[in-house]
Amino acid sequence: MRPRIVEISVVVHPTVSEIIDSAYLCQNCDYVGETEAGSSPSEMECPACGEKSCVFAIHMNRMERHKWVEIEKSKKFKRDKKLQKSFRHDVVDLSKYSRAAGENAKHIYKIGHSVIDEINRMDPDTEFPRYRINWNRENPDSRRKRLERSSERKKTHEGTLRGELYEGLFRKAMDSLDKCKRNLESLKNERGDSCTPDGWITLSQRFVVPVEFKTLGKEKMNHGRGIANHLKQSRKQGNIANDVLKTKHWWSLLIVICPERRSYAVFLMDHDMDSRIKHLLN
Repeated sequence: MRPRIVEISVVVHPTVSEIIDSAYLCQNCDYVGETEAGSSPSEMECPACGEKSCVFAIHMNRMERHKWVEIEKSKKFKRDKKLQKSFRHDVVDLSKYSRAAGENAKHIYKIGHSVIDEINRMDPDTEFPRYRINWNRENPDSRRKRLERSSERKKTHEGTLRGELYEGLFRKAMDSLDKCKRNLESLKNERGDSCTPDGWITLSQRFVVPVEFKTLGKEKMNHGRGIANHLKQSRKQGNIANDVLKTKHWWSLLIVICPERRSYAVFLMDHDMDSRIKHLLN
């Protein structure tokens, strides 16, 4: 009787010795290193890029990360035509702008879709971050920490982890595209309103557009009401950017993705979106 050979598939995760206990993360270039005893990441210059953008970090949950790696490998993101079409009368109306402004709007849309194209080309096992901000050490009184203590802890934690994984892909996509830049700085206008866009698209000195990137669950991607708060946040960024940077047209860009449905949508907005947002939030 011949012996039977059985093939076993094994998923290899980092061992305990490979995980940095006292890690720091550079938000500017994603470099991860070990914090020296008695030092704080906020006081350090990143050895990779030279920026002072380091924060305390903690290792991602390996099983949760693997779950999203498998989801990401399943198939590529496709545009959610139904969701996009439902806002066709609320996004930037090219007919009311000059030909040059219209060409800029088309360019911005093209960049928004290119962000997703870049994410589709990435290997999630390699490109998904392995470390995230350690809010317990970085900012013990943060809203995120309070949420994770609440009754919504499990749902909040899963959504936060999903968002941090895909934000890592978004930042790398922005790094690879012309006229795009990830953002870490906050803007504040004279009225005290502030915002921190996820990135910027800069076509010229006056055409600077804040970019907000959101990762949604299946239930939020089904209808416009599920993204209303994100539209509102993006519009706030457009208004503040205009106040501080004197940009043209108060434009802002929102990119939303749903990893489980493998769908995405891109919205370039001006004040025409404001009334729709009020309707959705009422």
